[in-house]
Amino acid sequence: MDWYLDALRNFVPEAWGALTHGASEGLLARYFDLVSGEDGERALLAAQRWVAYEEAIMGLDAGTEATGPPEGASEVLARARVQLHYFVHDCFLAPGELASGLRRLAEVPALIVQGRLDLVCPPRARRTSSRALPAHGECRNTMSRLPLVTRAFSARTTCGARCRRG
Repeated sequence: MDWYLDALRNFVPEAWGALTHGASEGLLARYFDLVSGEDGERALLAAQRWVAYEEAIMGLDAGTEATGPPEGASEVLARARVQLHYFVHDCFLAPGELASGLRRLAEVPALIVQGRLDLVCPPRARRTSSRALPAHGECRNTMSRLPLVTRAFSARTTCGARCRRG
């Protein structure tokens, strides 16, 4: 979340400003409370701001201006509620739990494919995950087994078949 909220805000200052209204302290908890509240109008406005920030970041990935989510009001609210529910609960993982849990994959060959232009989950995440994966037979978890897809990113409009491994 540090990368998503603290670093990426520098790339989308307008969306960050609209999201925070100048108060970034306790942002996740505040937005979770807003989108989960009884005031439907207030919840929807908060959800729209939250999703607009995400869309602005996704637009950077795609090299396009954010056009806003294609969903209707109920979908935007549901999207924000689910995201924020997981984020305020640290995705229901203890610190280090995800990486330490990868040891259970010792008998499973693994290949991590990462988009080079992914700003939401930057390529360094693949290296971190790879180091936590145990080696398995022919499938050694080295950087050579961690392809970067040249023009791939997090946007739901990712380039699909046009992407080339790089």
